Amino acid sequence: MLERPTAVDVASIPVTTRAVETFDVDSTDFLVADDTYLYARREAGVVEVIDPRSAAVVRSVDLGGHEGQGIGVGFGAVWVGAPDGVARVDAEAGAVTAVAEVVKVREQSHLAAAFGSLWVLTGDGTELVALDPETAEVERTVGLSVRGNDLAASADALWIVSSVDDAVVAVSPESGAVEARAAVEEPRLVRIDGDVVWVATTFGVHRLDSIGRETGSVGLGADRDGGIAIAPDGAVWVRNARSVLHRIDPETLEVTERVDLPLAKGGSVDIGFGFVWASAYDEAEALLFRVAL
Repeated sequence: MLERPTAVDVASIPVTTRAVETFDVDSTDFLVADDTYLYARREAGVVEVIDPRSAAVVRSVDLGGHEGQGIGVGFGAVWVGAPDGVARVDAEAGAVTAVAEVVKVREQSHLAAAFGSLWVLTGDGTELVALDPETAEVERTVGLSVRGNDLAASADALWIVSSVDDAVVAVSPESGAVEARAAVEEPRLVRIDGDVVWVATTFGVHRLDSIGRETGSVGLGADRDGGIAIAPDGAVWVRNARSVLHRIDPETLEVTERVDLPLAKGGSVDIGFGFVWASAYDEAEALLFRVAL
């Protein structure tokens, strides 16, 4: 088991001097951006298509119910957790164009488009299915040795984290063979930047190489209601349930700044259009934040 990193003294981290803008939204949770829009999946069962310049919602797509979590983009579509599985959404038409009837793992927040397929963890997390992006039907199923809760794709492998089994594994998209494995305590999320694998846990963030060896860590966790995103300069932005954003230098692993958000509840984070985007909500209101990079 990799050693749990020493907790960072959050109070000592300088508050950002970056411009932070705030927008009122409706219970926005999961966020993802492509080259055209920012997308948000609301708890009410709606996908919102957001203009990144004005942060205005240009159209909304009803998923037919609030059940389902997670979001991703790829193959000219937005893919979201929906009541009956995973929905393919045409952002320009503002419509659901297909639904893959799979039992997606609820905790999977990132739907990965890679190797010609969309990848979804199903059942108890021990099955990884590849969806045909044209038909939204299951192309093949890969059995896993762990119960996965999130995943991301590198250039040649799919990386799965399992908080139940305290494990991170990389598998071949063709054969399903395990190509790397690391014992990590309570991994929640995983993101890839070239040959670097970033794993966010309850207790911190671990930096792994392409074969699963740890090359550093920082004691700043992304808990169940947190998130992690990688900026174009390689910086790692971590959001936790206390509605605080932190920037981690990818080389030194120093936490260089923090952004305090006014709502101390759950939300998401993503990078796009020269900004860090973060959401936060509580029982009374929901906000979307745009932080200049």
